Amino acid sequence: RELKLTGGGMTTFNSPHWLSDAQIAAKGIKECHFEMFRRYYYQQAFGVEKWYSKLLDLTFRTAFVPLEPAEVLSILRVHKSIISRDSFLYKKHVDESELRDIQVPESDSDILQNLEKKIQAEMDKMGENAEVFIKLNTRSPKDVYMKSTHVAP
Repeated sequence: RELKLTGGGMTTFNSPHWLSDAQIAAKGIKECHFEMFRRYYYQQAFGVEKWYSKLLDLTFRTAFVPLEPAEVLSILRVHKSIISRDSFLYKKHVDESELRDIQVPESDSDILQNLEKKIQAEMDKMGENAEVFIKLNTRSPKDVYMKSTHVAP
């Protein structure tokens, strides 16, 4: 597939990962979602899941914990409740007590506690002194809330 961009000049972009409208339609995607799916498909072609096994000896040890749809929905609901609080917007540090004040429905709480156990089980497999960074996507570490687990001697 070839993409031509105009502006200050003509640029041509070729990639087997950039799907044509016909290829997207063949996957059963509605036409109104073509562009969103095209970009999603392209980005997925370069996700860590694609290259990790090939670079295993050259990068950080990584564990993947697949999320169930109910877990994703719970995370989204809690995230929505957090970002709707003006006190959290544009804050560099969120106090632990502020996090405890967030009201999480019992059904989401149960789902998220089970997810926490799944993640903890993967962390335990890495060893007692392993340091980990948990992320839900390919965004950089600067984009997430950090909680120090180091205890002063």
